[in-house]
Amino acid sequence: MEWLFEDEDELIDAIDEALGVEVEGEQWAERVAALTPDTPITERLALYKELRDKKAIPPAASFFLIGWAIDTIAGEKSQELFKTQYEARFEEMEAKYHIDPDALLEEDDIEVPEEYEALCSEFGKAALAITIATFDEYGEHEMGALMKNDPEEYSRQYIEGGEYLLSSVVDFEDYDEDEEEEE
Repeated sequence: MEWLFEDEDELIDAIDEALGVEVEGEQWAERVAALTPDTPITERLALYKELRDKKAIPPAASFFLIGWAIDTIAGEKSQELFKTQYEARFEEMEAKYHIDPDALLEEDDIEVPEEYEALCSEFGKAALAITIATFDEYGEHEMGALMKNDPEEYSRQYIEGGEYLLSSVVDFEDYDEDEEEEE
C-alpha cells in the first residue's frame, strides 16, 4: 500500500482524508480533522484504537490503520537496531564482496555470498521480532500473533483493509491497469 505514495506525508494525507470520509460521528470527525502529518504516531495509534473500540470505523479499516501505525513504530525501532548492530557489518561485507546495495534493490538476479544472505536473514528475523513485540507492547496481541503465525493472512487483511479505507482517495483499478501495462 505504501508504495502507491511518493513519501510518508503523502500517505498520511491520504489516510487522514480517507478516514475523514469513513469515520462515523461528529465528535470523531472533529478529532480526525485535527490530525496533521506532524501528529505523533503514538497519538494516531491511540485514536485508531479508540475508533475501532467505539465502532466508529469498520473492522477492515481499523486493522489497516492499527497495523500501519504499529509497523511505523516498529520500523523506527528496527532502523535504530540496524544502525547500532547491523550497518557496519553490512558495509564491511559490501566492501569485501563488492556488493552494491542499490543494485540489489533494482535487480533480482544478482548473486551474493551466503554470508551476506545470512546477515540479511538475521536482520529480517530481528526486525520481525521487533514488530511482533511492538504489537504486544501496544496491547494488540491478536494482530501480533497473526503476523507471527500466519503472515499471509495478516498481509491479506492488511491489504484488504488499506484498499477498503483508501478507495475513497485512490483508484486501485487504475493502478492495477498500469501494473498490467508495464508487464
